[in-house]
Amino acid sequence: EALRLLQQPAKRVLPLAGGQSLVPQLRRDIPSPLADEVDAVVDLAALGLRYVELRIDATGQWLRLGATTTLTDITEDRLCRALAGGILAQAAQAAAPVNVRNVATVGGAIASSRATPPGMPSQFVLALLALAAHVVIDDGQRRVLPLPRVLADPAHAIGRGIIVELQ
Repeated sequence: EALRLLQQPAKRVLPLAGGQSLVPQLRRDIPSPLADEVDAVVDLAALGLRYVELRIDATGQWLRLGATTTLTDITEDRLCRALAGGILAQAAQAAAPVNVRNVATVGGAIASSRATPPGMPSQFVLALLALAAHVVIDDGQRRVLPLPRVLADPAHAIGRGIIVELQ
């Protein structure tokens, strides 16, 4: 249903998870080009994308971070605190104050990465890069892309799909 809404022809519909970066850009009382371009948002909260899981298979083991997992979830999760000396949990904690971490999501951190000052990705995104993360995008078909490719042009890489998880 979320994909159907996002892929409506002739409509500019954006996914909304935590809204930390998106909502301020959509306010109509503050001049913003995005506010005039967006017709609707699709709330992703009920899609079951808030999780941290360890996946083990024949190729190895890795963490799966659901797109609506908050940065607070990352800071508190034992798997994230144990991975690579805790780099991911530490970076999530350093990325923002607690009130922002409570709503900022993993998917939002990636989707809004172009909104940060040029050449200055968040510490959380830098930690994901150091860990060679991949982004799973669903636009009717699931695609797994290396994080640097998504960060180079998030709008093109994500298109009218949604970030489902990071691995």
